Amino acid sequence: MPPRRTADITLGGRVPRPLTCGDIERAARSFLKTLQVSKAQISIVFLDPRSMRRLNLEFLGHDYVTDVVTFDLGSERSGTRDKGQGTGRAKRKGKENSFLSICSRRSFPCPMSHVPCHLNGEIYICPSQARKNARLFDAPFREEVLRYLAHGLLHLSGLDDATPDERRHMTSSEDRLLGSFLSGPALLT
Repeated sequence: MPPRRTADITLGGRVPRPLTCGDIERAARSFLKTLQVSKAQISIVFLDPRSMRRLNLEFLGHDYVTDVVTFDLGSERSGTRDKGQGTGRAKRKGKENSFLSICSRRSFPCPMSHVPCHLNGEIYICPSQARKNARLFDAPFREEVLRYLAHGLLHLSGLDDATPDERRHMTSSEDRLLGSFLSGPALLT
């Protein structure tokens, strides 16, 4: 019998329209299921540009607004815990995107593996940056926001994006999560 999956998902800040709290929670649960996460405690917080800039400066030392910041609060995989921190940047469509994350560097393969894990983290998303990047990458705003959610969960699952190969793998993993969710039955209204 497959392991029982539990996810405690909390939302903070103002969820950007046209998305709803239900859309964000359904996407998070779908992504966690695809990643085969057995247990998760995830906070997803939407910040205005000023608050995101302050967070980015205080914790990462970067004095600018970014689109998503992820904090790993002690995720576990195969019974081990790693509190190491690293940073990453992602590229899409040949253009640099300012994904910044604090994430654990763990010694297990892809988070898409069949190993149950426990994720515990916070994902901060700036909707105004999502709007700018959606225009820049010619992507629907909803998908851009959900991409940041997928990106944060992938970091919590152990994926990094510090090298070109890692960035390509991160982007293809984001695409896989988004594709799986968006092709589901009427999940976004």
